[in-house]
Amino acid sequence: MKKKVLFIDIDGVLFGEYEGCYQLRPKVASFFYFASQHFQCEFLTCWSWQRIQTLLELLYIDRRSLRLGYRVWYNLKTDGIKPKQEDFYIIDDNLIAEEVAQLKEWNLAERYLKVKNKGINELEVIKKQLIRVAGLTDGTN
Repeated sequence: MKKKVLFIDIDGVLFGEYEGCYQLRPKVASFFYFASQHFQCEFLTCWSWQRIQTLLELLYIDRRSLRLGYRVWYNLKTDGIKPKQEDFYIIDDNLIAEEVAQLKEWNLAERYLKVKNKGINELEVIKKQLIRVAGLTDGTN
């Protein structure tokens, strides 16, 4: 069975505002371990692939073993999604109106899981949402 695709933004998702600073959220590595067990993970962000690879190396996250990828897009993030070929979810803190409209046009607006920019535990919150909406049976990893 083909894994579902999880599109991941960086700013506002992996990084957030808490304790008075904009900083990396805790449990990033464990989030990727969980996500890669259940999804084909693709970064969908304005960050370059080289910058993402550097970040993952600094965090000791092995992108190859977790099969973390990068999706190219041009004007809208939704340009990088193939809705007829992929079963997907997208986690982002702030899709623009045109991107949300595109998801609605595809009748897939519920696949957008909005992450709060503020808060320390947003990765845990999104993990629980993914378990619920994607029908995952094992959320303990």
